[in-house]
Amino acid sequence: MSDFMPWKEQTVKDSRTSFVLDVLAGETSKSRLCTQYGISRVTGDKWLKRYQQNGSLSDQSRAPFHTPGKTPCEVEKLIIDVRNDHPAWGARKIVRHLQNKGYSSLPSPSTVCAILKRNGLVSKKASQSATPYKRFEKGSCNELWQADFKGHFAMADGKRCHPLTVIDDHSRFNLAVDAKENERYVGVVESFSRMFAI
Repeated sequence: MSDFMPWKEQTVKDSRTSFVLDVLAGETSKSRLCTQYGISRVTGDKWLKRYQQNGSLSDQSRAPFHTPGKTPCEVEKLIIDVRNDHPAWGARKIVRHLQNKGYSSLPSPSTVCAILKRNGLVSKKASQSATPYKRFEKGSCNELWQADFKGHFAMADGKRCHPLTVIDDHSRFNLAVDAKENERYVGVVESFSRMFAI
């Protein structure tokens, strides 16, 4: 049988306690004890002060006492109540609804979304359905053209312009951007006849 005793395992808290008790015993200077324990003088002072104040040498929470960016409980409850009344509404619509009701200092839509998720009000299925799909695209040029009137606007002479756009779905090449007087058949055929003739 071995004559040697195993090393005693010592926790950080045990080391802190030993340090503080050695300082309070007054047999060795605080500076020398800090060197022996491998800590700075500032750290030694911190542990001694904490022990004298409340006797605790455990690690304390580093969370701030006040979090200025945290949404107040009343506002969070208001958001949750609106969502419960309107389960299909998203964060942006909830914020707009509350603004229309006269509430100010509301969190951003992204924060509202986080509040909804944190409170189990956004299902996994809803999150997946809100994920944008990859853009549909044909495999080669001229397989599909996309044509659309991009609204209309007034010109300086008072007439309205109706822009017709045509793009190739694969290359995204703009085949036409034609200013039309209206959105009728004759003008559209004129543009497509010109493109087919090229």
